[in-house]
Amino acid sequence: MVFKNKVLQYVYNLFLALDQLINCVVLLGDPDDSVSGRCGFAIYVKRTPKWWVTPLKELIDLFFLVVFSENDHCKNAIEAEEKLQKELWRWYK
Repeated sequence: MVFKNKVLQYVYNLFLALDQLINCVVLLGDPDDSVSGRCGFAIYVKRTPKWWVTPLKELIDLFFLVVFSENDHCKNAIEAEEKLQKELWRWYK
């Protein structure tokens, strides 16, 4: 996502960096993926998310809608070309 406002872009970039760090270190995910991307991938690509992934996606989407006015953030966060299944804890069945 690209913003004209440089402060908003900086805040967004910080959220992305923190998101990827938490995804990798705490949630045993791919270091180049985000929590949002993992939710989107499990729901929209694999179509077999674990029970808690959909409520998490709804919460993340609501946050990005309120703070950044972005619709369908988790769906937009899917980076299919980077899906090499490097995560240690899969969020789909």
